[in-house]
Amino acid sequence: MAHSLDDVGQIGSAPRRPTRALPLLWLALLLFAVVVVGVFVAAMPLHYDQLVGACAGQHCALTAGYLVVLDAFTALVWLALAAIVFWRRPGDRMAIFTALTLLTFGVGRFPNTPLALTTLAGWWLPVGVLRFLGSACLSIFVFVFPDGDFQPPITRWIVAAWIVLQIPEFFFTRSGADVTTLPPLLQFAGFFGFTLVVVAAQAWRYRFVSTPRQRQQTRWVILGVSLALICYLGLEFGYPLAVELTGVPGPLRDETLTSLISLTFLLAPISMAIAIARNRLYDVDALINRLLVYGVLSTALAALYLVAILVLQVAVVALNGSREVNSLFLVAATLGVAALFQPLRRALQRGIDQRFYRRKYDATATVSAFAESLRQNIDLAELRERLIEVVHETVQPTQATLWLRRPTSERR
Repeated sequence: MAHSLDDVGQIGSAPRRPTRALPLLWLALLLFAVVVVGVFVAAMPLHYDQLVGACAGQHCALTAGYLVVLDAFTALVWLALAAIVFWRRPGDRMAIFTALTLLTFGVGRFPNTPLALTTLAGWWLPVGVLRFLGSACLSIFVFVFPDGDFQPPITRWIVAAWIVLQIPEFFFTRSGADVTTLPPLLQFAGFFGFTLVVVAAQAWRYRFVSTPRQRQQTRWVILGVSLALICYLGLEFGYPLAVELTGVPGPLRDETLTSLISLTFLLAPISMAIAIARNRLYDVDALINRLLVYGVLSTALAALYLVAILVLQVAVVALNGSREVNSLFLVAATLGVAALFQPLRRALQRGIDQRFYRRKYDATATVSAFAESLRQNIDLAELRERLIEVVHETVQPTQATLWLRRPTSERR
């Protein structure tokens, strides 16, 4: 028997008629939103003072103000998305839970601003509860999206264990049970393992449980999360590594990088909100296909470029002891990577089509073979039979009939 959030909170994906409990639920969510926003606003001045106090360079006040405004802007976007989802589907329990997740995680957990209140007496518990709720809601959401069911059913126990493991992080900080005190490698291993379980559960749901509409919702979220992850990896790791290896000062300041990283993360909640709020979703298969191709292509080319720069740098150091790479070498490496763009793109496109879009790849190959045969075959009866075969192989209709108009001379 499939376990669902309907068992405990009546959270489902299909819109239902309003019940007597819904107005109370709406009022509770509204009051909770006011409290969350109030906590965030109250923490802003204290967060600003802490940033100014920790700053050791010039323009500390300006930098601190900018970071506080950036936090406020990202929190406002999460809040607006929660409001849109709630406004579009006020009778859908899954939409209400999505709005709650966007509110608690995006305003109370994700930004650093509310943490500033923990330095005041009596505030650590309310802030800890708010941040814990944000993490718990997101942990549940990634398993029950898009219909509110835990699929497969064992995932409800996995998410329960994961939530329990997070309790010391918010209420028993720096204790032996706090996972944030573990070595970074163990923390990464735990988070990576949890992510793999989420991906496996969603893949199982997509393959065996989801309806066509729910698969569209899943594809939208995959698109948003993938774009956010690619941009984050490029900005957080790829850009600094390229600057260090080339020795060329980058055009982006630290504050600009922080801004871009924060803004790219917004692609994930935006895709979540669109997937839940919209009745009809655009088909994003083509976008996902291009994302896979160009994402892998960009990563491969960047890796090749960095390896080429690293090899050239080692060669230059070995020859004359200088750590600066000659600009001619940089140009040569750039041209070499550019020359590999089209061959790699075609190979990746062919491989991804064969692996993830097999039906489309087979259909394209069949149509191409038929088009080639048209140049050599002029027998109408044989072409008619072959055309019907091609239609069956590519479109797979229940039945197919070909009607040919007789020549004018025969009709007379």
